[in-house]
Amino acid sequence: MESLPNNGLSLVWGSLRNLIDFPNVIIPEEIKLVDIIPGHFPIDSYNSIPLELPRGGSRMDLSGRFNSLSSNLWKEICGRIPPRARIVQLPLYAYSSNSSYEESRKLFLSMLEAWNDTLIPESVPCAALALRVRGDYSNEREAEFVFVLLIWPNMIARTLQLDWYEGPLEDCISPEWYIKSSLIIPLQVAFNQTRNFVMNPPNWNNLKMFLSPKPAFLGFRLQNSNRRREEVGGWFCEWNYDSKQDFLDDSYQIIEDMENLFLGAK
Repeated sequence: MESLPNNGLSLVWGSLRNLIDFPNVIIPEEIKLVDIIPGHFPIDSYNSIPLELPRGGSRMDLSGRFNSLSSNLWKEICGRIPPRARIVQLPLYAYSSNSSYEESRKLFLSMLEAWNDTLIPESVPCAALALRVRGDYSNEREAEFVFVLLIWPNMIARTLQLDWYEGPLEDCISPEWYIKSSLIIPLQVAFNQTRNFVMNPPNWNNLKMFLSPKPAFLGFRLQNSNRRREEVGGWFCEWNYDSKQDFLDDSYQIIEDMENLFLGAK
């Protein structure tokens, strides 16, 4: 679980500790390589769903629609666990509880300058933003849309989206869900796609909205929600909203801050 040490920003790593000769990894003093984890979509209902880059760009699981006699077949067809190589590995960050947004930003930029000179695998993103909306789409059945922006230090990105729908109890024991992922795209294109997701929330009842940045300090300047420290799918801080306008304002704020961080003057 992410901690808040008093030694500045730290990058926490993964199952590479047996492969990396840490004494020979030259990085700024504020950074430590400790661990990485398989990423999951930040949903807190039903089973966790990995942050998957599906073959062909999309995948669905309809196994919940079918009774136990046929569900095993459907799980083999569309509900199988994805290969590890297709699951996005996320870094865990730790930061000083006494650091301001600007101090954390400066430390993060120092880390990015050293990123490509370390043995960090190219497949690991350096930052991410998850946006999700949840509500009742029909007869108190829940649905959830989750949009995840993944960013690499060389100004490229990917986006993933998960849509899941709860069926009636007699028809769908577990939700059906759909994942789609983009190709590698320019970072500015990815920011535009992220804004488009925020601008078009579904027209559901009891709508709730959530925002989870990685590293978490990216949310320190948000004004319209309180931060909730709760681990969901490897995302350790979350801001939640009942107001569409508050969610829109804070989403625009954090997207603009991330644009300035990666594309603006450093």
